[in-house]
Amino acid sequence: MFDIGLWELVLCAVVALLVLGPQRMPTAVRTVATWLHGVSTTLRALRREFEKELELDELKASLQGQAPRPGPTPPPSAPPAEVSAAIAALKAASPQSDTPIPPTNAAQPDLTETPQLSLPLTTPADIAAAIEALKAARPETCPDQPAPRDPHHEP
Repeated sequence: MFDIGLWELVLCAVVALLVLGPQRMPTAVRTVATWLHGVSTTLRALRREFEKELELDELKASLQGQAPRPGPTPPPSAPPAEVSAAIAALKAASPQSDTPIPPTNAAQPDLTETPQLSLPLTTPADIAAAIEALKAARPETCPDQPAPRDPHHEP
């Protein structure tokens, strides 16, 4: 790299020994060795980083060459005739097909009319009486028939 031979290194060491003296020479050699080690470590890390970037660029280029070019998205087309026929059959079979869906901001039930319960409810008779009072106050939220049970859910 620098084309320095063995005799040039020996000459540099003799000159350094004469200039620095035998007492400061070991610390100077250690300092120079530490600097050279740091420089070589940094250069090695930079080389690895450049090689990694080159590999990523090559991979990206190969993937871009293989991937189809994204074009403009076509406008949505009408559903096929089979789908339209199936939707029409479902609408005709539904008993609620003519019933309009109520808006989401429908009037909320008035919660101020809920009867006050005496707490704590400790006996089954107290709990049954509280349930009946709630059913009487808000019958639309407490149907008489119990909700169907999930056959997969164990109580």
